[in-house]
Amino acid sequence: MIHSLPLVYSNSEYTILTFRSSYLKSNSYVVEVGQTVFVVDTGFNDEVLLGYLTEKHKSVAAVFLTHAHFDHAGTANAIAKEFSAPVFLMKDDERILKQNNFLLKALGQPPDFVMPECEYVQDGFIFSAFQFHSCPGHTPGSAFITFRNMVFTGDSVYADGISLVSLPGENESALQASLNRHKNLLMQSTPIFPGHGSFCSGTDIFEKNSQLINFLQRAI
Repeated sequence: MIHSLPLVYSNSEYTILTFRSSYLKSNSYVVEVGQTVFVVDTGFNDEVLLGYLTEKHKSVAAVFLTHAHFDHAGTANAIAKEFSAPVFLMKDDERILKQNNFLLKALGQPPDFVMPECEYVQDGFIFSAFQFHSCPGHTPGSAFITFRNMVFTGDSVYADGISLVSLPGENESALQASLNRHKNLLMQSTPIFPGHGSFCSGTDIFEKNSQLINFLQRAI
């Protein structure tokens, strides 16, 4: 049985639902535009997300990954197989995707990540109303994914912080450059949907996120 789900955002044109994986609390988002369904990030072994899609008989048009870490891509293969949906990921994160089972072993977890067959894309790729914006730093192929006036930021920036955890492929100076380059994109977004934690507005993130403000101002 599926659990009750929080409604993130809704209007007459689309609905966005959020899911939070039990492991590492990563966010996944289901974007429903009429009868067409898209998934942004998939969590890791997220039976609640998969259960919602299958029990509601949803037809998934595409899966978009903000980056390749297992806690954001771990259910992508199951969704792709169930719904014959393409999985889109930036080309520069292909190596990170292949390293997920090594990372799981290093974290003391069973190495049970199953790689999805991805369609690797470049900066600016558009599918329907979704667009990839290259944002290297957290990983080499991290991306902001925009839909209408909203941004899914993955682990590049959160409502109350940024992600600097010394994982393989992380590059602080690249992240600083990416966030400075995309500042206007973030500022104009309402709301911002991050890979962990709560969502917020673009103006709030630059007024209240002190870690982000300090990070963008200091030289690395």
